[in-house]
Amino acid sequence: MNGTSRPPRLVDDLIPVILDSNGHWWPRDLQRLALVSYAWIGPVRRRLYSSPNLRSYRACTLFARTLASNPDLAGLIRALELHPAVERLSGYVGISEKEMASIRSILSLEGLRKVTLGGDLAVQADRFLQTLASSASLVELNIDGSGPTGNGTAQLNSHRVASLEWDEVMAFKFPRLRHLRLSDVQLTIVPSFMPCPTRLTSLTLHNVDIVDGVLSDMCHEAWDCLRVLTVTTKSPEAMDEHVRTLLEVCKNLDTLHFDACHEAPGVEALTDVQPPAGISLRELRISGFDITPQFLASIGRVCEGLRDLSVAGRLVRVTPEDWAAFLASGALPGLQRLATPAGTCRPPFSHWSQGMGQQVEAACAARNIALVSSY
Repeated sequence: MNGTSRPPRLVDDLIPVILDSNGHWWPRDLQRLALVSYAWIGPVRRRLYSSPNLRSYRACTLFARTLASNPDLAGLIRALELHPAVERLSGYVGISEKEMASIRSILSLEGLRKVTLGGDLAVQADRFLQTLASSASLVELNIDGSGPTGNGTAQLNSHRVASLEWDEVMAFKFPRLRHLRLSDVQLTIVPSFMPCPTRLTSLTLHNVDIVDGVLSDMCHEAWDCLRVLTVTTKSPEAMDEHVRTLLEVCKNLDTLHFDACHEAPGVEALTDVQPPAGISLRELRISGFDITPQFLASIGRVCEGLRDLSVAGRLVRVTPEDWAAFLASGALPGLQRLATPAGTCRPPFSHWSQGMGQQVEAACAARNIALVSSY
C-alpha cells in the first residue's frame, strides 16, 4: 500500500441518467463519450441511432455502410430524416447508382415510426414511399419540399418540384399513420372508392398546392378520427374551399389553425360552411383573412362548443362595438379565451384607442373570458 487512493468510479447505472439530463447533445459529443469506456457504448448508441438526420448523399452512403457492418444498429432506429440533395449549378445532376443503392438500403429499414423525406426525395415523393419497408408501422410521415436552401421547391429546378401523389394504394400502405405533414409540396389527390384504413389524427399543410383532387378524398370515409388541422397557405382562396369541404366531413375535429401567409383582401375564410350537425371545434385560430362581423356570426352559429378563438391580421374589419355585441349576444357559450388584433381595418388598419380596447375587455370580463390583445 502506497497510501494513494483510487479515484471514485462512476456507477454504470448513472450513464443513462447523465445522457438524459441534456436533450441537446451534439453527435460529436456523443461520439467522444462512447470512447470513455465500454459501459458508455450501449447508451450512446441508443441515443445516436434513435433518430438519424441525414442531409447529404455522402452521409446516406456512410450510414448505409455502417448499418451493413453493424446489423444490430438497425434495431435502435425508430425515426429517420432524409434530406439528400445534389448541387445544381447548371442543370440537373443525376444520382449515382451507389447513392441510390444507399437510399434503397436505408428505406428498407423495418420498425420505423416516424419518417421525413426532403431534398431530392421530396420530388415525386410517392416513388420513395412505395419502397418504404416500414409503412405498416409508420405513425408519422413528413414530406418537406422546402429545399436545401429553405427557399421553397421552385428554387430546386423548374422540372424538379417537390410533389406527392396520394391515392388509395398510398392510403392502404400506411394503416397506422396518425400524423401527416406536407411542406412546400404540389399535392395530387386521386379519389378513392373504398373506405381508407388510414385514420389521421393530425394533418398539417404548409404552403401546399393542391394541383388536382379534393382534400376530403385523402382519407375517404375515415375523417372522423381527425382532431387537429393546421393549414398555412399562399393561396388562401383556393385552400379555403378545401378546408370548408373538410369541415363538413370531419365531425370530430377539435383544433383548426388557418393562416394566410400573405394578407388576402377580399378573401373571407370559412364562408358558407354547412356542416350537417354543427362543427365540434374547440380551438379556432385564423390569420391573414378578410374577417367581418358576418364571419363572427357564422362561427357563432356552427361552432357553439368553441373554447378558444384567435383572430389575427390587419384585414380584420370587426370594430370594438362588433366584438362587444358578439359577446353580449351569448354566442359561443363555452368560450374561455379570445385573442383579437389591436385595431380594425376600416381600411386602412387603425389601432384602437385605450377606451375602445377597454370596451372589449369589459365585454370579456362580463363572461369570464380571458382576452389576449396588444394595444
